[in-house]
Amino acid sequence: MPFSNLHSRFLLNRLASSGDVDSVERLGSRLSPSVKKEVSFDNRLCNAYLAAGRAERFLELLEREVEGTVAAAAAVGEDIHPDRMQVSDVQSLGSKL
Repeated sequence: MPFSNLHSRFLLNRLASSGDVDSVERLGSRLSPSVKKEVSFDNRLCNAYLAAGRAERFLELLEREVEGTVAAAAAVGEDIHPDRMQVSDVQSLGSKL
C-alpha cells in the first residue's frame, strides 16, 4: 500500500508531539511542496520545536528565512517591508524568485 498523505500527517503529528525535530525535518526533505502544504508541514515542524523546548531556535530559523527572502526580493527589485509581511507574502515572493 502506498504511503498516503494521511499516513504522512499521522506520522508527522506523532513525531511533532514527541518533539522529534530531526525526524520531522528528515521526513520533510522527502515531501513535495504540494504534500507539505496538504499536511501543514510547517505547522507540524513548529509543533516539534515547541514540544522539544526549542521554540527560540525555530524563531531564529524563521527570522533567517524571512531575511533571506527580503534580501532576494531586493536583489530583483521587489520593494517589500518585512515588518508588514504576512506568510502569504513570503510564499508568493519565494515562488517568484
